Amino acid sequence: MWSTNLHEPLITGKKKFDIVPDGRRYAIDLVSGTIAEGDEGDLVTWIKRPESVRLGERYDWSCEMVAPRGGLLEEKDFAMFTAPEGGYTNVFAHNQEATGTNGWGFGTGDKRFYIKVRNGQIVRSHHDQRGRT
Repeated sequence: MWSTNLHEPLITGKKKFDIVPDGRRYAIDLVSGTIAEGDEGDLVTWIKRPESVRLGERYDWSCEMVAPRGGLLEEKDFAMFTAPEGGYTNVFAHNQEATGTNGWGFGTGDKRFYIKVRNGQIVRSHHDQRGRT
């Protein structure tokens, strides 16, 4: 083997952002680790649920995460070492009905994604729990 000395930039770290769950769109810049209202970011996300919800009450809710100039690829395997070349889509959407027959939850569960952003210039793994980005 020969070393190519070629290295891809890797963005690491965990960030949590407060998102008002009224359907407004938030743009996340993964390089700077910032969030702002709008549609111009590496990821654009929103969460929508009723305004007044009491503890223990079921309600309809939905969320979406979009990579406008890239793609998302959900990964079921815990070990995420090498990002796949293909199979990406630009949107992850989740809808939860209060009367759903498959059980009800206030989160998406444990989700893991490979994320291509900025037209494929940056690839990153991302972990999403309970509908938070």
